[in-house]
Amino acid sequence: MNNLMGGPSTTSNTNNGDSNGAALIHILLDLGPACTSNAGTLREALRLVTQKLPGGISNNSNNNNAVLAWKEPAVARLIHFFAAVGTKPGNGSSNNNGNANANEKEQQQQNALSAAFVGAYLNNPDFHKDSSGNIGEWNLEVISQILSTDFSHLNWPMVGRSFDFPEFKIRDGRHLEVLLALYRAGASSAQNQQLPLDAITVEWTNRVGQLSLLEHLLACPPNVYSFSVDNEEAADANTVVVDGNLVATNCPNPRGWASSRVLQRLLHLSDDKSLHPKVREIFVVGLLSCPEIILCALVRLQLSVARSADQASGGDARAAAAANAGAGMPMKGELMRELIPLFFKPNGGAGGQGHPNVVRNMPGALRRLWGISQNTVVAACIEAWRSTAADPPQVRFQTVVHIIGVVRILPSPENAIATILNGNKDPEFSFTVAFVMADHDMLQLRPWLTDRWNSAGANKGMFAVALISYVGKNYPHVAPRRNKPLVSIENLSTTLQFVLSLDAETMNGVVPTPSGKAVTLGESVKAIVDACLVRHPSLAEVLSSSASLSNSVADGNASVASSGQQQQQQNQQQQQQNQQQQQQQQNQQQQQQRHTPGSQDDIEECANQYFQQIYASEESARKVVEMLKSFKASGNSRENDIFACMIHNLFDEYRFFSKYPEKELRITGILFGLLIKEQLVSSITLGIALRYVLEALRKPPGQSPQSGKMFRFGMFALEQFKERLHEWPQYCSHIVQIPHLRDGYAQLVGEIEGAMSSTSDGASNAGSSSSLGGPSGGVGVGGGGDAASGRTMESGGGGGVNNIA
Repeated sequence: MNNLMGGPSTTSNTNNGDSNGAALIHILLDLGPACTSNAGTLREALRLVTQKLPGGISNNSNNNNAVLAWKEPAVARLIHFFAAVGTKPGNGSSNNNGNANANEKEQQQQNALSAAFVGAYLNNPDFHKDSSGNIGEWNLEVISQILSTDFSHLNWPMVGRSFDFPEFKIRDGRHLEVLLALYRAGASSAQNQQLPLDAITVEWTNRVGQLSLLEHLLACPPNVYSFSVDNEEAADANTVVVDGNLVATNCPNPRGWASSRVLQRLLHLSDDKSLHPKVREIFVVGLLSCPEIILCALVRLQLSVARSADQASGGDARAAAAANAGAGMPMKGELMRELIPLFFKPNGGAGGQGHPNVVRNMPGALRRLWGISQNTVVAACIEAWRSTAADPPQVRFQTVVHIIGVVRILPSPENAIATILNGNKDPEFSFTVAFVMADHDMLQLRPWLTDRWNSAGANKGMFAVALISYVGKNYPHVAPRRNKPLVSIENLSTTLQFVLSLDAETMNGVVPTPSGKAVTLGESVKAIVDACLVRHPSLAEVLSSSASLSNSVADGNASVASSGQQQQQQNQQQQQQNQQQQQQQQNQQQQQQRHTPGSQDDIEECANQYFQQIYASEESARKVVEMLKSFKASGNSRENDIFACMIHNLFDEYRFFSKYPEKELRITGILFGLLIKEQLVSSITLGIALRYVLEALRKPPGQSPQSGKMFRFGMFALEQFKERLHEWPQYCSHIVQIPHLRDGYAQLVGEIEGAMSSTSDGASNAGSSSSLGGPSGGVGVGGGGDAASGRTMESGGGGGVNNIA
């Protein structure tokens, strides 16, 4: 048999000593909290425990030898055990059903029994008399003292790595906090007293336990655990800091999300089908609290692992680098399909209907991303544009305006705009951005077209064909500039004049056609010009030279070009005058913009007025929900923005619900529940709404006034959407496991259990779909889209919410 309590210092679950460590924990659990009543008792108990096991120390061994017998794997188990029992829910607290006296009596009996066991174990019959006043809960101070004084000689980084044993799992935040505190106590004389990040992020055998540790580490503040990061990771974390203040107020530990090692381990774990839903749920929390960090850190990580794969030499190194590069590819796709709309489409990518406003520092995040990878920013802009292919023209226009706004806040915006306009391989995107910028006086279209033409070199013919194709595709939808179209009549006129000015050699060039028929560019131009004149007769005067187009093509000379140049010169002055008048009008409009309906101040004011009406009982919550339904479905962008603002404000207020007066609390709970019932929140927003309700229901109503208020909020909300609970069986299972809910609300629990049993078959089928946006739909931490289609996470009926814990 290997050395006692751990054997060789390798991994904790690969030696016989690990089973001894498990046996030790069972003995300590039987002894109960009395064994920690003071340092001497705990030290003696640990000595006797080691003596009882096979291979233990002899009766003549002193205490120091007993301590030396404990190896790192067993101490890791010991710390996990003491942290678990020392923070067990319900210790020292009464329930909410008037049974405090009974519980206190039961606790006294358990303490007496524990004292008797310890007395017998220590061969001290009077132990229960000497320590009767000191026995209660497990004494964490005594445990910390023993770890600090008696176990400081251990290899504490190895203790950290030895947490990978089968029973390891973090129950909640308090459990983690105590475990880390006990570890620091034992490592007090070590150079690094904090649990090493390497021990947390290496590959574990117990993946479920590792994931529970990562989840709670990301949810704890830096004073509990501070992630070690390099300069690049720190820069990512700082994207949620503005002027020294943390703007992502619901992101407790930004550096954790910025850690490449943490992200890489989560991605690896996501490839485990059984863990994928839980990893997705953890990332949803990150998306809602600090999408800025996740966007930058994820892109930086992907570039880093790709470089490592390219530079790796040797078979094993290449295999490891390739594994890292390919880790979590489905999860990466899901995340990017959420992140791109949040940053590169207006209103988070859903017209204000899909997500609350979770991005707090868009300028900082986008500037950081530009510094990491300019190509990624360009690609994201193009992807955001392409994703609107089936959307109405107004939505596409708003998307282009948003992309232009993104480019203008980047470092060196002139260079960024040049990269977006000239450095990508999507001519349609370039033309669209240029046309919209020209309509906003941010670009002179004719000089830009000339520059692109001159820089095309041998590809001038291809540029001309792309431009003509773009005009041919969009001319039916042309409208005056004041109507904010994608292609304005003014830009169409400028573009046609530019095309008519091309030289004869270019005009006589052959253009490829789908039918294979040889057609010259001049013939294509004539066809497009004729079509434009039929659709927009007002162009006739500007393009009066078009009548000579057919002659120039037939004769093979440059008359088209020359006449086009003459006509362009004649109309250029008139166009400049028109632009000056439009500029004056725009200046006047900008002066009035602050008072224009639809501005940010206007949206905020309207949203606040609606909330005031609700709380003043001028409008019932149900009427407001009906109004929100109409706002969500409206094609009016102002109403969309008001809807998004109200949802965002309501979610943002969650942290203050425990301070609400009773009337406002009840109204808020009803409104919150109705949003879920009426499907006004979907995708990740629905997931977080249900999580908030579940968190509130888990608050013991008798623990404190604040806890009671949160519980009542949860009950008010739950009552509104009870009829939808059958859609989420696993969510129901979390509710019915709440002890104080089972004790005090048996009828409600019975109703929910009935809904669970009646839909068990359906829930089983829904749970079998692990991809976002599968047949079951998926909501919140579910939902989504498949990697092939690139669709954004959608709302749906089943699956995803069941993963909320």
